This record gives sequence, C-alpha cells and structure tokens, in this order.
Amino acid sequence: MSRIFLIALVFILVLILGIGFTALNAAPVTLDYFLGRMETTLPWVMLFALAGGFALGLVVAGLALFGARRDARRLRKQLRALEAEVTNLRNLPIRNAHQ
Repeated sequence: MSRIFLIALVFILVLILGIGFTALNAAPVTLDYFLGRMETTLPWVMLFALAGGFALGLVVAGLALFGARRDARRLRKQLRALEAEVTNLRNLPIRNAHQ
C-alpha cells in the first residue's frame, strides 16, 4: 500500500510542477523547423520534444531487445546441439580401457 501511495505522491508532485511550469512560461515562442515555422508556447514544445525522445528511446530499446532475443534463440539452439553431442559421447563404449 505504501508503494502505491509513494508513486501517487510523486505523480502529483510532477503534475503540480508541470502546471507551475506551464503557468510561468505561457509566452508564445516561435519554432522554426525544416518545412516552416510555428508559433506555440514553450510547454507544448517541451512536451513534444519529451514525447519524441520517449518514442525514439522505445524504438532503440525495441531494436536492442529484438537483437538480444535473436541471440538468445541462437545460443539456445547451439546449447541443445552441444548437450546432444555430450550425451552421445557419454553413451559411446570405451575402447581399450584395460590396456
């Protein structure tokens, strides 16, 4: 119960800070980008930058996870082959053991 309370408290604090930031920075800013320009407020620019960074981070993490899963699948297949080889070697009769 205390963990949920702590998460809710942090969320409320971040929300209050965001509202305060928005209220203090309500002046319009001009955003120049490749295809034109746009006039908006600073909190919107920062929100879109944060969302874009979050989306880019998800893509990069997804690609890394995809590669790790591919490697894990390859290694599991290699492990099964090596385990089968060890089992086959253990089952072979020992020749010339008493010489």
